[in-house]
Amino acid sequence: MRTYIWVLLLALTAGRGVAQETTEAPSAVVQGAETRATIQGPRLGDHLFSPIATTTLPFIRTMTTLNVGAGISSGLDLPLFTIGGQPVYASVGELAVVGFSARHEQAIKPWLSVYLEAQLLGRLGTSVTSLLGQGVNTVTGVDLGWKIRIHEDQRWSVITGLELQNGSYTTIDIQRWAEGVIDSGKVTSDNQLFDTKPALNVAWMVSAAHTFNRAMGLYATLTAGVEEPKVRNGEYALLLDALLAFSVDWNAIVELPVGTTLGVEYRENPTIADSEDGSYKNVYLRIGYTGDDGFGLGVQASYQYAPVASASGPVQFFGGTLDMRFYF
Repeated sequence: MRTYIWVLLLALTAGRGVAQETTEAPSAVVQGAETRATIQGPRLGDHLFSPIATTTLPFIRTMTTLNVGAGISSGLDLPLFTIGGQPVYASVGELAVVGFSARHEQAIKPWLSVYLEAQLLGRLGTSVTSLLGQGVNTVTGVDLGWKIRIHEDQRWSVITGLELQNGSYTTIDIQRWAEGVIDSGKVTSDNQLFDTKPALNVAWMVSAAHTFNRAMGLYATLTAGVEEPKVRNGEYALLLDALLAFSVDWNAIVELPVGTTLGVEYRENPTIADSEDGSYKNVYLRIGYTGDDGFGLGVQASYQYAPVASASGPVQFFGGTLDMRFYF
């Protein structure tokens, strides 16, 4: 009889243990999901954005980004000109542009983050003609910014922020230097081949994102600021930049962890010293990995319609960018 009682108690104990494991397992799963959710990428509600490279996201996140890009002009027309009555070069050439940037953003509070970004950009002619006409331009800079969240829910996210852009702009203007030598008949200290000038820009930004559903989202950024002149004897300028981007996460449609984003941008804040006058029109297409909130990898194609000094009109540029994002 005692044997039957012990067997019954053992069965009840085992059943109770199984019940506890059954009830605790979902809790552990939920806890694991919550832990993974703390590492949140550019997600708003159910939609995971595939953001345009080098743009400021309308979210407060802790993240590190790396970007490497290059581009080249198409159909650059440098008209014939004369120095001392003598023609110098023909009206054909192209320009190459290369760039690198690294950025880290740290979320200090759920509503506040600070970021630091380093940039290195350069432009030079690919032939003797364009090299003589445009020289070599380089930009090295460090940006420091603060982002403040105004509102965020499952559909909308709105932030604002302040950014300080501290740059050093170097130009090698062969054309200007040669004209000065011919006009004066000698090399003078006032006629410099190299011209380096630091500049500080102060900008205010507001950015917003909207999630339509798991597959689609939209975000926009508006930036206004004041810049110091990038070239000697230049003037202070008011700047206005605007970006609009439409994001699609194909993982929600065909279970493919790929996101595409189409963006259009208007910029008055140039990145190359000699091209400081005029506005820039950009079109971007980014294809990126969306299988993990904590990591983003993408390639981006870009088209730019931009002014170039001494050219007969605005010039087309075609480029590509590889960007990596790590969210913590």
